[in-house]
Amino acid sequence: MTNSIKTDVLSISVQPYCQSSRLATDFPAFEAFTSRTQFIPFGQLSKLAVRIDLYNKLYDNSRHHKTRQTLYVNLRNRTSGDIISSRTVCVEIPWNVITKSERVDLPLRRDMIDDAATYYTVEVSAPSKSDGMLMSKSLEFIAVKKLPTKYYNPVSAYMERPEFSSELDLFNRRLTSVGSTFTFNLEVTFRLENTVTESPRLPELFMRFVGKDGHELIERCSLSVDGTCSGGDGTPVVEASCMIPQQLRVEGFVYAELQSMGYAFAAALFGVGSEDEEGELMHNDLRPVKSIDDETAMKILEVRKETYANLMRQNDRTDDNEEAGGGDPLESLVGLADVKSKLEAYRCLMTFYALRRRAGLPVPTTPLHCMFLGSPGTGKTTVAKRMGEILHECGALSSGHVVVRERSSLIGRFYGDEEKKTLEAIQEAHGGILFIDEAYQLHQTMDPKDPGRLVIESLMTALADTANRDWMLILAGYEEPMLDMLKLNPGLASRIPSSNMYRFADFSVDELYEIAVRYLNDSKFTLSDLAGEKLRSRLAADYACRDSSFGNARHVVNVIETEILPAMGRRISAIDHPTIADLTTLLPGDIPVGVTIRPVERRIGFAC
Repeated sequence: MTNSIKTDVLSISVQPYCQSSRLATDFPAFEAFTSRTQFIPFGQLSKLAVRIDLYNKLYDNSRHHKTRQTLYVNLRNRTSGDIISSRTVCVEIPWNVITKSERVDLPLRRDMIDDAATYYTVEVSAPSKSDGMLMSKSLEFIAVKKLPTKYYNPVSAYMERPEFSSELDLFNRRLTSVGSTFTFNLEVTFRLENTVTESPRLPELFMRFVGKDGHELIERCSLSVDGTCSGGDGTPVVEASCMIPQQLRVEGFVYAELQSMGYAFAAALFGVGSEDEEGELMHNDLRPVKSIDDETAMKILEVRKETYANLMRQNDRTDDNEEAGGGDPLESLVGLADVKSKLEAYRCLMTFYALRRRAGLPVPTTPLHCMFLGSPGTGKTTVAKRMGEILHECGALSSGHVVVRERSSLIGRFYGDEEKKTLEAIQEAHGGILFIDEAYQLHQTMDPKDPGRLVIESLMTALADTANRDWMLILAGYEEPMLDMLKLNPGLASRIPSSNMYRFADFSVDELYEIAVRYLNDSKFTLSDLAGEKLRSRLAADYACRDSSFGNARHVVNVIETEILPAMGRRISAIDHPTIADLTTLLPGDIPVGVTIRPVERRIGFAC
């Protein structure tokens, strides 16, 4: 008698895991399965979880109390044809249940996977005298030489709306974004073959959508190569598109995260509602968010809106400056002649390398990481931001943003948290600059157990990773303790050559006065002639008495904000009806005289 097949297989999905994975403890954990077909054969691999979605062919047949079906689940090497792992499972489905999902775990270790063979097949069959094959699913185990996130370089992303013709359609658009599609433009970082005669083989991508209240879904992206579009150096651009799932709850925002082999490398967040956010997000706005929720999403959208408004205002000011004959933004900085000269030489070198790279010529490896040496208030943070802009324009950094940290923000509550906090800071600075102020405080020679050394060790590990060049480390602080720190850390010194050390000298009296005048002019204040002379004298006295803690430009701002403007405020408050001139003109009486600190004379001998 022929064994009848009582079930059909609707779909198969797989997920490799190790003993420390969630799948090893949670069962059946069906929500962890996706339609992925590409996986990395990591060293701790122990099982291959297979989810089988079954259809009960005896559904609604009350003569059968339940459907019983024996299934054979095999993993086959498609190159050799050998079965490398298998399980037999007996499935029971009640007569009144139409579909059921079953999980089967196949033993699978790393040494069972042949590196010479990429393609494998999961086969589900049932006992039958005829062909009992129900369904098979192809999968790939790819031994990557770099993280999957390095296969593509995100360029931009946009959300495309369908055309709506009725009020009901508009209502659906406002509430659920029905029919909307997310598209990422990606530069490929590998060579595409057969792009003319046939479709190129691209690593698969998935899009993880997150909507209201953290509800999320993962969908496969459709990939296409736009032959008319290419990156700055001629590399083709891949379009990864995916329609927003209709079952996703979209209200206020929608977040789409792009993943390759389970690794997230790009994300886009758009506001949705009665007035949807439009336009194209560029590379700087495509960094994945570690944990996205309603509050975080709204905060990001608000900050981005404000940033865009500031950028528009800045562009307006730039246009005005250009019409008025304005020049290089570096030249707008007071003083810093040596730093400006060095930055200009560095800019020329990076531009030269960018031209060679676009022409297909080899480019020497240039260390980006550097040190800013100088006293507080000499413009180190400001120059770091300008340097980020320069390196981004030259193509040396993909975004050029600056992440500022100091010892207190890198030291954790518990011993050992430093590595995690440091790696998080490096990840946040990816594509830009990690600026660590007063970095010498991380090196405490008197305390061998000081947690600052863990930060330095984590930084050295990251600096040794030559594959990750899309970031820059700037260590800033006083010159003497910074150089001492390098002497005691040869590994760190080898990553920061002497040519990458920028020395920020203290501002002169004339430069301090120019900083003060610029600050007052920007705030719509003017100095009378006598007030200007008194302010210069005050700054000259402060400069003559300065020590290592002198704040330079920071000192000037403090004098204005905590002494001069309060004095002016007291004077103006006594005037019944002050004019515009009264409210904007500083008089000599508004400039307090500084306290001159004289060194204490020491006498030899005994006091009388």
